[in-house]
Amino acid sequence: MGRRAVVGTVASLAFVAGIAFAVRSASVQGAELLFDSATWLVWLSPFAGVLAAGVTKRKDPVIEGERVLRHDDAAILEHWAHGIGTAVLLVSGIALGFLFVPSLLGAGAPVWAAMNVHFVAVVVFLFGTFYYGANTALALKRFAEHLPTRDAIDYTRRHYGLLLGFKKLTFPPERKYFESEKMAFILALVSTVVIIATGLVKVAAHAIDVPGWLLAVATPAHD
Repeated sequence: MGRRAVVGTVASLAFVAGIAFAVRSASVQGAELLFDSATWLVWLSPFAGVLAAGVTKRKDPVIEGERVLRHDDAAILEHWAHGIGTAVLLVSGIALGFLFVPSLLGAGAPVWAAMNVHFVAVVVFLFGTFYYGANTALALKRFAEHLPTRDAIDYTRRHYGLLLGFKKLTFPPERKYFESEKMAFILALVSTVVIIATGLVKVAAHAIDVPGWLLAVATPAHD
């Protein structure tokens, strides 16, 4: 088993263990929500991501035998930490209810379990996101790779036009990242900033007094 497989397996097992602990702790009589008892982990996670980026040595794409390794270990870690965290946050968030959609879980232990699962996903999501952000700040060329160019509209039209069966179009000379990916990156960047900012306001309310008007703005924006 290669190094990437070992690291991936260990990280996956740790995440599953965290989810299992979150669900189990919700059924313990008198136990607090993890957002109340372990709030400090939410604030520690971004710093851990930045610290990890500071000691990470990035590698450029390489060719090993018949394989082209476009992404190094750091890119894979930040991608999956952010991605899996996002997926679990979406599922648990929808289950808890959002905007005018009521909770799918009713009340009691199921709601507590979902809140605790949300907590674990928040910690993983923040680590992956800040790890990526710090890595990008230390090598701005990587950030530039994700930004759309003046060819974005044309390349995207040709790309998806071909996929939809318009054979008169020609496939564009895409680079490392497709122009459609780059446009989606802008949307993802903006939404991530909003989610983090509003989410941290909601987390802070578990530890300190947060003005009601601020929560009234943060909650629907977060949802």
